[in-house]
Amino acid sequence: MSHLTALASAHERAGARLVTFAGWQLPVQYSSALDEHRAVRNDAGMFDVSHMMITDFAGAGASAWLRALLCSDVAKLDGPGAGRYTCALNTEGGVIDDLIVFRRDDQAGEPAYRIVSNAGTRERVTGWFEARLQAWDGPPLTRMQRDDLSMIAVQGPQAVGRIMPVLAATLGSTDIEALSTLPRFHAVEVGETFISRTGYTGEDGVEICLPHAQVEALWDRLQQEAQVAPCGLAARDVLRLEAGLNLHGSDMDETTRPQEVGLRWLLDLDDAQREFVGRVAVDAERGAAPARFLRRGLRLIDKGVPRADCEVLAGADADSASVVGTITSGSFSTSLGHGVALWRMRSDAREQVEAGSLFVQIRQRRVRAELAAPPFVRAGA
Repeated sequence: MSHLTALASAHERAGARLVTFAGWQLPVQYSSALDEHRAVRNDAGMFDVSHMMITDFAGAGASAWLRALLCSDVAKLDGPGAGRYTCALNTEGGVIDDLIVFRRDDQAGEPAYRIVSNAGTRERVTGWFEARLQAWDGPPLTRMQRDDLSMIAVQGPQAVGRIMPVLAATLGSTDIEALSTLPRFHAVEVGETFISRTGYTGEDGVEICLPHAQVEALWDRLQQEAQVAPCGLAARDVLRLEAGLNLHGSDMDETTRPQEVGLRWLLDLDDAQREFVGRVAVDAERGAAPARFLRRGLRLIDKGVPRADCEVLAGADADSASVVGTITSGSFSTSLGHGVALWRMRSDAREQVEAGSLFVQIRQRRVRAELAAPPFVRAGA
């Protein structure tokens, strides 16, 4: 039985086509995935992302515990509202999940935190938190999984301007004015509503966390008063891929390390004394063991749609080319009009790729391709 979000009735009324994703019943599209994609790239669209997991941490030990947990250093979050994209690693340095951590101080001014993590890793991450808490012998802290909150992502170049009047009227607070100048990966809180300048489409926008009881009214007002188009998973996945953003479970998982999927920049090793889960493995391979593969992007020259698990080949021509890697995410780019993909290149195949031509095996055809550095599209360009 799939889980339902608090917006299930709204999706049903709108005639959305629903699918099961990560154990949740969610809209894949409302009328046209193409129109929904264009709404986000050119104007504003919104997604029900209530399947994401939200967890709050507080208490005297929260900072120290998270510093020992995440590969980024939460001590560098310089005040309430500051956020950071980061990873949770296993002891082998594999990516358990990619997530965002925000600082939100408690009433006494002590650092507290909110973590937003993926739906597909919910059980794994929950168990990981629990096991690490049980082993913790530092200052006390509390963990609260916020299953009482929903989440809407409003994305697009006009998103912030469209939603400001609705949020101001709904929340009845002038604090919301800060949203227009808020930097990326920062958040403001008005009561129980938590609004961050984040998203996963490559466009400007916000993600809004609020109680279940309030989400349907806000969804309706955003659609009716702000003219924000409801959008589904089909559009979201192409937008994510065009922006060159990894999808956990496709582009990375517990067998892959951040440096193998383009996320080396998340490893904060400045404090040599800071021990976090996976650090021993990360330190062991620095300069000693090269990455097994490297993240690359490609675009198709010929017609075709690259999909996950398609082989990537390099060589003088299609007949003599040999396999150098595998696609992890691929699709037809609505914005660009051709196929694009993220793929894993064997690290020992670098010279072969640079010297030869590139092909993608799509069923019985070898389709011409070329290297293209992600992001393929960002901020509409």
